[in-house]
Amino acid sequence: MYEHLWQGVAGKIEKGEKAWEAVTRELNEETGLEPVRLFVADHVSRFYETHGDRVNLVPVFGIEVDNMNVVLSKEHCEFQWLDFMSARKRLVWNGQKEGIKSVFE
Repeated sequence: MYEHLWQGVAGKIEKGEKAWEAVTRELNEETGLEPVRLFVADHVSRFYETHGDRVNLVPVFGIEVDNMNVVLSKEHCEFQWLDFMSARKRLVWNGQKEGIKSVFE
C-alpha cells in the first residue's frame, strides 16, 4: 500500500475475530513467527481513512517471540530487527511512534 515505508506488523481484524487473534494471525502471515507472549500496550493509535470517510482506532500490542527466523510474506520485501530508538526514528506516523513508545515504557 505504502511503498518504501517502514512499519511494524499490522492488519485488520476480520469479522468474528478478537483483536488479539488478529495480532497473532497477522504476525504469522507477515513474518512466519508465533508469539510466546502477547500483551496489550497502554495506547490506542488512531487515524483518518479517506476511503470510507472514517476514523480508525488501533489497539497496540507488544509481542515476544522465541526465535528471529523471519519468513516474509509477499507483501513485504525487507525486514530489520531494531532497538527502540532506531525503530522509532524509522517510523513515519506519530501514532506508530507513540505506540512503540508505550510498548517500551
